[in-house]
Amino acid sequence: QQSILSDAAGNPVFAVTRKCKELSDVPSIFAVDKAGKVQEELFRVSKTKKHKSPNFDGLTATLQTVDGKTIEINGALDVFGCVTGRNGSRGGHIRLGDMGKGTPIAKLINPNERRDLDLQRPPGKKPDDYLLEVAPGVDITLILAVVFAWEVLESCDISWQN
Repeated sequence: QQSILSDAAGNPVFAVTRKCKELSDVPSIFAVDKAGKVQEELFRVSKTKKHKSPNFDGLTATLQTVDGKTIEINGALDVFGCVTGRNGSRGGHIRLGDMGKGTPIAKLINPNERRDLDLQRPPGKKPDDYLLEVAPGVDITLILAVVFAWEVLESCDISWQN
């Protein structure tokens, strides 16, 4: 089962595995055609212990670029904590390459940390979203796919803990 992400005009962009059945499941990102039919798997997003944060696991995705190079994207994200403020979570970040020496390419942050933005929220309503900052020149669709796949993993963890 996959969910299809569309652009503002309603054109399908990619599909992501909607949910996991086992804690060992790994969400996949799929190509979609213009009609929204799911095509081949592009890459998977999985947990890793090699750069675990104090509060949550890290993520890793290995994919091949158009010119045939293999790249690795790593991150330490806490989507649920970012939205709810759990454990003072500030969200996390994603890097191209190793977490320690790789290039920062995206940052997930709680909207409360960007009071300089006029987000027009209804008064008294707690935010149920997050902000995603993507470095210039980085494919936003790729980063969205990684974050959405990570949300699937977090949801799986939460449902298995309950």
